Order: sequence, then C-alpha cells, then structure tokens
Amino acid sequence: MTLQPSNCDSSLFETSTTTSDFAITEDHSSTNPRLQGKRALICEDEGVIQAQLSRALRQAGMDIIGNASDGHAAVEIALRERPDVILMDLNIPVVDGMEAARRILVEYHPCVVMVTAHSDRDFRRRASEIGASGYVVKPVTADSLLPQLVDALDTCASSW
Repeated sequence: MTLQPSNCDSSLFETSTTTSDFAITEDHSSTNPRLQGKRALICEDEGVIQAQLSRALRQAGMDIIGNASDGHAAVEIALRERPDVILMDLNIPVVDGMEAARRILVEYHPCVVMVTAHSDRDFRRRASEIGASGYVVKPVTADSLLPQLVDALDTCASSW
C-alpha cells in the first residue's frame, strides 16, 4: 500500500504553547463530545508525560487502548489495535516517532498527532508530508491539546 499525500491544513503545524508545564486541572473532568469514545494510543517514552497525556484524554472521554515507550512498540500496538488517534513523540527510542508514524500510515489511516519539543519548521514539514494530521509543541496543557486534537480529527476525516 502506498502512502497518500497529506491534505493537512498547514495551520495545524503552526502551533506552540507558552506554558511551562503540562497541567491537568480538575475543571477538565467533563467529556468532550467530539473526542468521546475515540480510541487513542499514546507513544511517549517519558512516563510522567505519558501519564499526563493519558489523564487528559480520559477526562475528555477518550479510551486509551495502549501506551508505547518506543517506536517499534508503537507500530506493533497501532497495527494490532487500530486506534482512531495516535499521539506520537518524535524522540522515542528504537524507531523514532517520525518513522513509526510513517510505517503506521502506510498500513492504515489513523489521526496521527505529533507531540514533541521540536518546533523547527523542517520537522513540521516532514510530519505533514508523511500524513500527520497535527503537530503540537511541548510543553502542552489540556486546554491547548484538546482543541488541537479536535482540529486534527477534522483534518484527518477530510483527508482520507
């Protein structure tokens, strides 16, 4: 199967945050109707960040189908479980996040959102070229992540 070119809205790749921490507060306990019931895979090698992302997604009503701390595991879990959404860190061991996302997108078309410390335009461009639907620069908050995730899902739905 060949990878189709991405029709992603380039504005999704212009996102950054200004907060100093990933903060989940109690006011995020209500579910988001656009995210509720979506199945997510979190690919992040930092345990604390993985737990924070998981909590934010659960509070938004999403189901976490797995966590991967390296790119090889991310590909295996994604192809086996076929989540709707994949949050993918770029700097993960074994297989980097960009390559792991590419391998997944060759097989099927989930909504892949890169969550990374790299704000460089080249990384954003490469993510868009492989078919990522969003690019979120760390550090992130639930307030910044969840709206971007909804936008990425909309982009993903219109691209495939």
